[in-house]
Amino acid sequence: MGDKAILFNTHIDVANLDKHRYDSLHFTVALNHAETLEHLVMRVLAFSLVPDGIPHFTKHPNSTDTPDIYTESYEANYGFWINIGMPEIKQLKRASKSAEHVIIFMLKDRKWLEDNQLQLIGLSNLTIISLSREFISELSYSLDRSIHWSVVLDGKKLSVSDQHQFYSTEIDDFHSVEEEELLH
Repeated sequence: MGDKAILFNTHIDVANLDKHRYDSLHFTVALNHAETLEHLVMRVLAFSLVPDGIPHFTKHPNSTDTPDIYTESYEANYGFWINIGMPEIKQLKRASKSAEHVIIFMLKDRKWLEDNQLQLIGLSNLTIISLSREFISELSYSLDRSIHWSVVLDGKKLSVSDQHQFYSTEIDDFHSVEEEELLH
């Protein structure tokens, strides 16, 4: 009984002010038994911020062989390969060969970035988006089985409002590709 996923009905209004992209997304997402609420929140945010294409969740998030979220591509196996958390460098290199763009959403961890920066520089299609732990924790704490968020990306400022509160954070990012190609 404890292995059943918990489903969340999700409605997200997205505004990317820099790209003049406005969407209204409706989807159901599952919290898997081995997944934390923080990881789920990061997956939902990443899904809502996919720059181009139709995003898909993979069936087994946290797998080292598949992305958490992806878009399809005619040129490569994946258009966007999106993972949540700090992957192994070996996994990033494999993803970089399988996708046109690789985006990693992670909690801010300057030490991990500093320790791996030299190995990351050679991955020309990689973007790492770092979000504040407090921001993700606040969203996780207020999470309801029916998620209704308004998400606004304005430069490096990410804002989320639900029916009760407003949350905001600055995005730290590391780019190996041209910044204007992705989330800006």
